[in-house]
Amino acid sequence: MGQPSKISARQATALLTTIILSTAILVVPSITLTRADRGAWLSMLIATLAAVPLVASYSPLATFAPNLRLTDRLTLLVGPLFGRALSFGFSLFLLFLMSSIIREGSALVRVVFLPETSLEVIIAGLSLLSLYGAWLGPQALARMNTLYLPLLFLTFIILSIGAFSKPHWYFLWPPWEKSFHELAATAVIPLAWLGETILLLFMSSDISDLNTHRWKIPLYACLLSGGFLILSVVIVQNTFGPSLGGHYAFPLLQIGRTFGENIRGVDALIMSIWVVGVFQKIALSLHYSVQEIGYIFKLQNSKSLLPPMMILQSYLGLGTLYSIGELHSYLERYVPYLALCTFEGIIPFSLFLIWIRYNNRTKKRT
Repeated sequence: MGQPSKISARQATALLTTIILSTAILVVPSITLTRADRGAWLSMLIATLAAVPLVASYSPLATFAPNLRLTDRLTLLVGPLFGRALSFGFSLFLLFLMSSIIREGSALVRVVFLPETSLEVIIAGLSLLSLYGAWLGPQALARMNTLYLPLLFLTFIILSIGAFSKPHWYFLWPPWEKSFHELAATAVIPLAWLGETILLLFMSSDISDLNTHRWKIPLYACLLSGGFLILSVVIVQNTFGPSLGGHYAFPLLQIGRTFGENIRGVDALIMSIWVVGVFQKIALSLHYSVQEIGYIFKLQNSKSLLPPMMILQSYLGLGTLYSIGELHSYLERYVPYLALCTFEGIIPFSLFLIWIRYNNRTKKRT
């Protein structure tokens, strides 16, 4: 029996899936269609396959000492100074992603529900809700996500019914109009979203049966998320075609609005479900980053950092990106490459190689 204060491997997999999909379904279809044209779905497939070895390297980093915090595990691998520095860097990386997530979620709320409302008010509301979720912690969020994730999948079913009731398969073929180099370059963008599975390194001490499912958690979350991202691209591509699909900032939102013309309220229901996913992502990122920073600096109560850190992230989300166009450009040109060159790619893979050496030394001693 798992400890009641911890979450199960299944709940952890569901949380990681929500973290990836909640924001990826908003912008990834538009970006991949703009860059890969008819090959957008193939780029998504390449990204999903490339993510498998990437997230597999996260597993041993999360499980070789599962009862320890990230800071302590990194200290075992690279020493106390570099270990604390890397842990602090991972925490800042989560906070860095948070500012764009807050801006992205607030833009969605404003476009769908509150076009006349000031963006400051929307960001403040989303921030307060996320702050409350971060205060409750992963156990409460995991229980909530047990109900939420099936609803998220339901939105894909609804959108699929609309997209494939009058299929336009010629929009999907041939997928190699662009060169393989261009398709692979486009795949880097969704790969960065799938790399958000890196949060498992923070979550491992809260998972009761981690060792039993050590490989399944990141792999299942990656494959499940990748599969639904491929579906989302196919839905948009089949409905609008590659050119028009890439023109919309939130193309799946546009399909939901089309449904809203025929079935009253279904578009608002779909978008409400998506906004809840964004809130959970912000809350988890805030919780784990602040918890780790508090542990690094030996604070008696890490939760005291939550309000000021949330205010800082809200300010950054409000003050750095002034339009949806700028947000898309930022998410397309900077964030994926920065993430994969640092805390989602090069750094964890380097730590994985160090773990192999550490593991071999440990075996020799025993």
